[in-house]
Amino acid sequence: MKKEKLTQVLVGAIMVALGILVAIFGTEAFDLYFGILAVAVGAVLLGYAIYLISKKQVLAPTFIIIPAVLLTVGITLLVGTIGFAALVGFLVVLILGFGAGLLLYGIYLIVKKATLNGIIHLVIGVVAVTLSILYLTVPDFAKAFWIIVGIVIALYGILEVVDAFIEKK
Repeated sequence: MKKEKLTQVLVGAIMVALGILVAIFGTEAFDLYFGILAVAVGAVLLGYAIYLISKKQVLAPTFIIIPAVLLTVGITLLVGTIGFAALVGFLVVLILGFGAGLLLYGIYLIVKKATLNGIIHLVIGVVAVTLSILYLTVPDFAKAFWIIVGIVIALYGILEVVDAFIEKK
């Protein structure tokens, strides 16, 4: 049980640190965080593969491919060749399309006399479309968005730490 609490506190502390970094630096914090994580995990897995080779064990291709991919992705995240921002932009466009689809489906449901369900779909669609258009077109909104995301991540980390010390029945 003590290991679980320690792990929960460590995860909470990491979440708080990540949340603060995201609130300050936005998507660059994700690039740094996941870049370091990918390089570290890739290096450990590659070291394990080398250890297995030294023991004259036959390796499946994934024992070499996965560490190579992790190291490549991690390094490119750290040097700025690729970035989390490109993925975020793509996801925002997907959310825009999803919201538009919800709007159309909500109208369809209202026409089919499922008014409450249709209104729920319309509201969610309007929120998705509005937030994605604001994110894509208003630079200050994107900045505020990442501050909010960072605060939410940090608060979740604090919740994890507090939860580790609350007695559970």
